[in-house]
Amino acid sequence: MGKRYFCDYCDKSFPDNAQNRKKHMSGIQHQKKVKTHYFNYKDPEEILAEETSKKPCRTFGQNGHCEFHPICKFSHLTPQWEKQLRREIEIKHQKAEARRLEKEQVRTAPAGEPTLEGWMSRKDKLSEKKENKESTMESGSIFHLPKELQNLGDLPPSMIPPTLQDLVKAQDVDWG
Repeated sequence: MGKRYFCDYCDKSFPDNAQNRKKHMSGIQHQKKVKTHYFNYKDPEEILAEETSKKPCRTFGQNGHCEFHPICKFSHLTPQWEKQLRREIEIKHQKAEARRLEKEQVRTAPAGEPTLEGWMSRKDKLSEKKENKESTMESGSIFHLPKELQNLGDLPPSMIPPTLQDLVKAQDVDWG
């Protein structure tokens, strides 16, 4: 069995050669499915602009449907669909304007004036962190036991937190 071509749009496979592929790609069913696929990703503004620039489809106007709808060169814009598209466009513009105003407010908002109390609290926090690091280095223990286990006397070796010296010694050990 030779190579087969699979069309993702149509969910069909057929023997892969230039003639078969060309025949499939030029078929109405394939063109409808490709057009429908890409239509789902179009912007409402783009759809409205395209549909209003086309002449109305007579078949769609008389019967309410057109067998060529996705690939028809005429417009299938109904008043309801036009109203829906205009509403979607307006919502999109409102969201964009809200985002723009929000960004503008962030840029133009004056930064809070630094206060002495704020500066002192940040300084205290930094000095506490520095003291904690220094005390950890002095005690030689990086790890701490939970409060519940600190009062117990004889802990198994696996529960005793390692000291800094233990970790330095362990660098020479090959755990391999």
